[in-house]
Amino acid sequence: SIPAQKSYGTIIGYGNFENLISGVNFSQTFNKLGIRFNLGQEQSTRSKYGGREDEYKAYHGLSKMFYKLNTKTEIEGKIAYHEQHWQHEDDYKYRISTKIQRKIFNCSKLILKSYWYRWYLDSHSPGYTQRSGPTIYYQGEIQYNLPLGEKQFFTLGAEYLNEDIQLQVGDQSINESRITYSAYLQDEIFWSKLKLLIGGRLDYNSQYGTSFNPKTSILYSLNKNINLRASVGKGFKSPTVRQLYVFFKHSSWWNKPDSSLSPEKCIGLSGGIELNFPLFMGSFTVNTAPLSFEFTAVMSPP
Repeated sequence: SIPAQKSYGTIIGYGNFENLISGVNFSQTFNKLGIRFNLGQEQSTRSKYGGREDEYKAYHGLSKMFYKLNTKTEIEGKIAYHEQHWQHEDDYKYRISTKIQRKIFNCSKLILKSYWYRWYLDSHSPGYTQRSGPTIYYQGEIQYNLPLGEKQFFTLGAEYLNEDIQLQVGDQSINESRITYSAYLQDEIFWSKLKLLIGGRLDYNSQYGTSFNPKTSILYSLNKNINLRASVGKGFKSPTVRQLYVFFKHSSWWNKPDSSLSPEKCIGLSGGIELNFPLFMGSFTVNTAPLSFEFTAVMSPP
């Protein structure tokens, strides 16, 4: 979020393995317009992820914008850049996202979102096959929220996702693209002590076909301090193009690509008790899950 008042600052730090971190930030709101900028860099003689010695450098930038066009329409935008360099690998990541939100009638709201992401990888470790090329995502979403009185909230939406990869692995060229179309529907109904949620999502993936995933959850309030929860749902997740074709490291684990992976599917059942304890300065909440069951088909070759 963008603070209402002007804000600016700087950070600098130095630690083991010649680790140097520095950055600046600035944000301000001008009437209907809010802006925010962050710039930073990091360098060290120890790898970013792991314990091996390495020459590591990184640079990042982030810009956010918020504009209130009128009492009904708001526009948001974000641009992000992240560049990382190791001795034998270079990463470049770019992100652009937008959001337009407009109130229509009866407190209903229409939301339009777009997202573009480009990740360029160049890995050239001695003794390993060189891998280089971009992975690009294009995503769009439209969502409509409609309150039906004070006891019902209706949500309808659709999404589009295009995943594209252009990877050079040694002498092999990988050029793959796939599209996913999605539609979802959710209805929340409120009674004096009962809250019911019914929803479903339909996905069509150009590589893996069609999947419908419904979900139902219920919350019953015994009193102001005790709530009972239960839910049942079906889940579906297809592997990303990076998981299918790119050998890369993320945090503490490596992804070994396998183009024959199949989607991950699951059916989940859960139940629990939510306890709210009033305190002098607020409340303290404890969630328990005495019943939890999940069946999962892990991503694996068919």
